[in-house]
Amino acid sequence: LADKETIEMVKRGVEELKSEFPELKRRVEKLENRIDRLERRVEKLEEEVEELIKPRYVAEEELIDELRISWIKERRPVLSDRIRRKIDEAVEHVKEGEKVCIIGEPGIGKTTVLYLSCLKLLREGYILRASGIDGDGVLFIDDLGAKKDILRRLESCRTPVIASARKHEWEREHHMRWHEVEITIDDQRPKLRDMLISMLRVRKVDYAEEGIEGVLRKNPTPIYLELLARWLERKDERLDERTAEEVP
Repeated sequence: LADKETIEMVKRGVEELKSEFPELKRRVEKLENRIDRLERRVEKLEEEVEELIKPRYVAEEELIDELRISWIKERRPVLSDRIRRKIDEAVEHVKEGEKVCIIGEPGIGKTTVLYLSCLKLLREGYILRASGIDGDGVLFIDDLGAKKDILRRLESCRTPVIASARKHEWEREHHMRWHEVEITIDDQRPKLRDMLISMLRVRKVDYAEEGIEGVLRKNPTPIYLELLARWLERKDERLDERTAEEVP
């Protein structure tokens, strides 16, 4: 009898443990997620510390990889006169020793303008660095609006800065201390047709004029055009009136 009671107790204990497994598993997964978030935060802090302290200088051939715009290796940027003037504006203010931020909506072409501005500075003999609050030349930073700690600490930067930021993330209190160059769809619109055709040709996607017109009626951003060209290439589709309507 005692043995039976012991066995029953053990069975009940096992069943209780089994019933707790889902909750234990959920807690373990929650802890693992917290650890992952903490590891990412530590990595981000390490990157920010390096960006704040250690100057790292960049040559022209390193600029594309530094800004992660590898598509420029495949095709040349298509620029409107308005975009060219904004690049000139950004460069001139940097040359005067100012902090400049290129702002705009996601996918509008901010990083491209930042790249071309940096390229112009390099070709005019300026030194560029990708990190280091103090150092020679001009500090450049992409997506600065998402790097709040760095943005605050840049007030002590003694050299010119050129950066880009999403408009909705840009710190309003910094407006008086920075010269802003805003990129809008109106700046890009005069060359959207040429931009789209360039993207399609690089990817060897056939197209009809009706398809081009159908896409342009959507008032697209440059990043939308790039994603469209990739989608057509992957689907092995021709851009015509039908696919212009079907595209996601």
